[in-house]
Amino acid sequence: MTRKTVRLSIGTRSLESLGQEFVDKWRALEAGAPIAQTHIHFQSLDDAAKVLTPKRQALLRYVRRHKLRKITEIAAGVERSYKNVHQDVKALLAVGLLEKPDDAPYKAPFDVIRTDIRL
Repeated sequence: MTRKTVRLSIGTRSLESLGQEFVDKWRALEAGAPIAQTHIHFQSLDDAAKVLTPKRQALLRYVRRHKLRKITEIAAGVERSYKNVHQDVKALLAVGLLEKPDDAPYKAPFDVIRTDIRL
């Protein structure tokens, strides 16, 4: 079974670097290679830390193990208020660390989160 990985990159990236990454992925897809890694970019470590708080990491782990359709179910499972969990779900959906397919349970689609920090 292939592990699905998300790579968080942090720091300023040049347009050339972003363009090269796009071209490389495009070529790999054309060649039929599976893409098992997704990239999410943050401008700074502070930006990444604001999104991936310890409580949000716990939420991702919980959703990964359970098939939940409602935020109330997630909130009960992680023993937090609906309001706070709703805000966390919204933030995680916005960056792609959480998914909610139409009429399907929430999904934490990654087995591994890796972080690269550009200096």
